[in-house]
Formats: sequence, structure tokens, C-alpha cells
Amino acid sequence: MPRGEEVVPQWSDEEKDWVSEVAAQHGGRIIPFGFDGSTRALVVLRGGADPATIAYVFERILRDNEEQLLERSTEWSVEPILDAADFLSWLKSQDVVVSVSFTAHLPNPEPRDAFRELADRMTAHGATQHRETMRSDRDSGLTAPETDRDFSQAIEMGKQGFATLSGEARTDGAKRTYNQKNTVAREYVDTLPQTWSEMFDLIKQFLRDRARRLLDANG
Repeated sequence: MPRGEEVVPQWSDEEKDWVSEVAAQHGGRIIPFGFDGSTRALVVLRGGADPATIAYVFERILRDNEEQLLERSTEWSVEPILDAADFLSWLKSQDVVVSVSFTAHLPNPEPRDAFRELADRMTAHGATQHRETMRSDRDSGLTAPETDRDFSQAIEMGKQGFATLSGEARTDGAKRTYNQKNTVAREYVDTLPQTWSEMFDLIKQFLRDRARRLLDANG
């Protein structure tokens, strides 16, 4: 191997796995991240990476590590936190809402009151996942789907990462879609810090202040 180069693991979207590549020394792609155990919030500096890919990579790392334990106890999942205000704004901005869907996962730990009824219904039937779609073929489309009992609870679950929502609509004659996995709650930074120490201070600040503020606002 030429001097100044090294073999580094790189994520391959095509292979959906880690592959070895030769790169300049210390030249592998680095994505800073932080995790808050109390809120279970994961913050990642995207740098252009697709949110769904980031979630898949982190989930793969966690599950691979779990596989190495003698006693496996956790089924790891990395889910996007719903920006409820963004989703509701999307619904209200469309001319016609054709459909809305959600996939809910059984909450762990115990469910909050805001979605306890849906979670209890899943538990009563031994379900670990529940999917629901509401669709209209009428010209006027759906009317206020966010006020439906199950969907309003799914929105609350999405705020905690226990459900993912999607939608299809028409505006100005064009198809519009919403996918929580691609519109995960996010913040923008105009200028990135120049040192790693400052970078991790920024991430810790986001987890301590902004992420907690987001979760508090979401209920």
C-alpha cells in the first residue's frame, strides 16, 4: 500500500453494508453525532447524507453489537422524530389530501397518555406493529385527517419516534408527498466550528437545549 494511505471502512448504499476502501491517511468520512439517554434523541451532523441512510447505518451498528453479546436483550431501532408542526403545515398547505398513513411500533418504555389508547389496543392483540391508511378518491379528498382518533395518537407517537407518518396530496394539479423518514426534525447551522472540540460542544448544546425544547414542545 502506498505510503500515506490506509484501508478504511466506508458505507456502501449499493451493498447496504460496510466495505473496505483505500483512502488518504485519516481520510475516511467522519460524521459527528451525539446521543441523549434521557430523551433517547440522536443528533447527527448530516453533511449531505440522506437521513434514512443515516438511520439505517446507526441501526445496523447497534444490532451488530447486540449480536456479539452472550445474552441479547434489546431489539434496536433508529426512528426519525416527527416534526409535528411541519407535518400539520404540509397537510394544510395542500389543495387535496389524497391519503395519510402511519406505522406505529409498540412503545418501550410505557406509553404516554397522549397515545395510550392506541398502544393498549396493540398490546391487547399481541401486536408489535400497527399500520393504518386513510384514503379518499373524492375530488375534495380527505377532510381534517389529523383530527381522527388513531391518526392524532399516531402523530403523538411520531413525536417520540414510535411511529412514522406519510401522506399523498395534490396541489396545483401536481402530486405532492410527505415522508417522515426524509423530513425528520432538523436544525441548520450556517457556519460549522473549526475544531473537533467546538464541534462536539455544538452537538452537546443541541442535545441539551434544542432537542429537549423540541421534545417538550411536542408534548
